[in-house]
Amino acid sequence: MVEHHINGRDIPNAEAAWNRCWLSPNAHDLVHKGDIVIEGWVMTTNGWELVWHYKGDGSITGRESTPPIYNGE
Repeated sequence: MVEHHINGRDIPNAEAAWNRCWLSPNAHDLVHKGDIVIEGWVMTTNGWELVWHYKGDGSITGRESTPPIYNGE
């Protein structure tokens, strides 16, 4: 598993729990390529759940993260 900063590291309180999640290496690559968008943590009837969507799909929360995009190098 790889730790991912949902809204990057250059924001206030970047190390706070609301800005971090654990992803598989494959999912982490897809996020940084822009194919998956991590919207953030949302409180549900099942507790806190990570909300995400594929590029081109609608946002569930109306929030869009802006992860740094890299070319895989």
